Amino acid sequence: SHDSGILPDGLNRSRLFSAVGAPRWAVRERYPSLRRGRLAEVVSAVRYRRAMESTWEWRDLPVLRVVVEMIDRHGPVPGVNLREISEQTGLSIEDVRRATYALENEFIAPLKRGIGGDGGMWRVGEVYAPARQAVGQWPTPESLTDRIIDALEDTVANGETEEKRTRAQKLLAGLKDVGKEVLTAVIVKATTGAM
Repeated sequence: SHDSGILPDGLNRSRLFSAVGAPRWAVRERYPSLRRGRLAEVVSAVRYRRAMESTWEWRDLPVLRVVVEMIDRHGPVPGVNLREISEQTGLSIEDVRRATYALENEFIAPLKRGIGGDGGMWRVGEVYAPARQAVGQWPTPESLTDRIIDALEDTVANGETEEKRTRAQKLLAGLKDVGKEVLTAVIVKATTGAM
């Protein structure tokens, strides 16, 4: 096998590949014979070999969630170091570093890089609005559209009076005729003051 230099003898390659999307502790639980450092090396190597596979679900989004949560809790000073993110997510320092590179400038401010070491003390000090939207802390126009439609559907099903249910049904039918895209565009204009 081309992975023989990475995977220890007796390790079921297909089961490990299916497990690496899980947090490292879950992989460690499934494979207790792997030493802590070796486990991080194996998981990182397998993940790295999945060239061009989406990293959003298993790496970038979990890192972003931890960064937003910790900056909200502790503030931008001192920020969050990569080692803390690694501990919270169960990802290796290398995976966290790759995630922060991918998130830089669009979701997070450029890293405050130290010198030497494995980068574990590098810090994230600021998150941007798209980060808060991506983790669900702030609404997006699309999520507001979905909330409006959900509220209308709830009113149709559970409205206090027949009149409220009927009005909600008519409004919902009208939205379905013009489409979600139109409502989303209206929300964008209303929230950005571009009306």
